Amino acid sequence: MKKLFLSIAVVILCQISFGQSSYTVDPSSKVTVKGTSTLHDWTSETKTIQGNYVFKSAVTDKKFPTSGSIVSDVKLVIPVTSLYSERGDAMNNKTHNAFVYETNPEITFVVKSDQLKEVTKEGKFKLVVTGDLTMAGHTESITLDMEGERLANNQLKFFASKKINMTTYEMVPPSAMFGQIKTGEEVTIEFDLLLNNTK
Repeated sequence: MKKLFLSIAVVILCQISFGQSSYTVDPSSKVTVKGTSTLHDWTSETKTIQGNYVFKSAVTDKKFPTSGSIVSDVKLVIPVTSLYSERGDAMNNKTHNAFVYETNPEITFVVKSDQLKEVTKEGKFKLVVTGDLTMAGHTESITLDMEGERLANNQLKFFASKKINMTTYEMVPPSAMFGQIKTGEEVTIEFDLLLNNTK
């Protein structure tokens, strides 16, 4: 009986993993948040990018797919406190507080659907991705127009830029000098990802 259960478990695991390719985030990857204020523009960046990155096995085929979906299970996770600004701790603290990090310590993006566009012979492609972006405990559906490329060793490179209004996520834009310096409600989030194939 134990052997039977073991055999069934192996079959199930094989079915789950069949047709999928797993990836990890290369240390060179980064996510950047850019904003404005009444005094100067500001930028916060992180290279601490976690989550799950599973694609359909077709992304590793000799001939890259030209249409359809390539994502199986992708969830990007960023610890809020990993966001860092060169303007120092004061700016970092204000940014982290804007994300209400104590009760909502992570920024997440979960892909719900994707569609390949404009695949070239050089391995470059465009990918339209729709998913749920969660910030400060509030979730909204967004669409990203991603520039993609398959590199050597089946690495995948992605870049996307998206303007987000913080008030949509019920966030209070940071301020300083007792409110005399105010940041704009709109920020631009840039995803610059390099993914390494693990299987």
